[in-house]
Amino acid sequence: MTTGDLITQPWQIQRRDLLMGDGTEYDIVQIAGAAGTPSTVPSDRALAQRDGSIAGQDWLSSRAMTITFEIVDNDTGSMTAKLDALSRAMAPTTDPEPLAIRLPGVANATLVTTNVHVRRRSVPIDNTFAHGVARATFQVSSADPRFYSIATTTTTAQASGGTSTVGLAFPATFNLSFGGAITPGAVEVTNDGNYDAPFTFRIYGPAQDPVLTRASDGAFLAFTKTLATSADFLEVKTDDRTVTLGGTLNAYSTLDADSTWFNLIPGSNDLRLTRTGSGAATIAVYSRHAYA
Repeated sequence: MTTGDLITQPWQIQRRDLLMGDGTEYDIVQIAGAAGTPSTVPSDRALAQRDGSIAGQDWLSSRAMTITFEIVDNDTGSMTAKLDALSRAMAPTTDPEPLAIRLPGVANATLVTTNVHVRRRSVPIDNTFAHGVARATFQVSSADPRFYSIATTTTTAQASGGTSTVGLAFPATFNLSFGGAITPGAVEVTNDGNYDAPFTFRIYGPAQDPVLTRASDGAFLAFTKTLATSADFLEVKTDDRTVTLGGTLNAYSTLDADSTWFNLIPGSNDLRLTRTGSGAATIAVYSRHAYA
């Protein structure tokens, strides 16, 4: 089961195999930190013996959220079972795990996910609890402050003629006929979110020294590498900033030193694949919408 599969309407949350929120035993009382933006990490530098600073780049820090649920049950046994199920679904883990949400005011109320660590759980045992109403509060933290659409969009194009297509499965054998003049492969990728989204792309051969360029500003990622056949590919992940051959062998040394790492800006992104020679290089871009 993919986290988020159980969510069918707004005001619902899922972690592991437990659905919480509207229509469940776990009413959402409050969520703090989901609709807002985390604090930024500035890199301004103070000017010496002058007023002001040299403007640097700002980056978002991690996202902290506090989620409170209310559980109502007059039977001690079933209340215990419900709290146990909640505790198992929201248990602390060594590595972060997906948390899926669909909430008004967050990501245009669409279904999104983020990987979280559960930092703390609090279930006060008080007079309210004794009368069958329990409140469970969880503090969670996302190292990556962005929310992402769960579905991944795949967009492909060939550098040697043809047009962009969506949804092809890779790896594939490219024995098709693409007529027309040799033109750069153009891939239009849309980020429907409100914040820059990292993406993954693969460049399949045959190709020599492929380059991926963002047309809006000329930012590019260039590689000094020959991909001999359509079975050979470079896989690049802009989030991790990794380059691998065939998805496994480290090929970061093929990245040109003048390259600039970039993400997908909100809206439409026109990406162009070029290469040396006439090899029918193919690019596949895997992306998700990002919100902050």
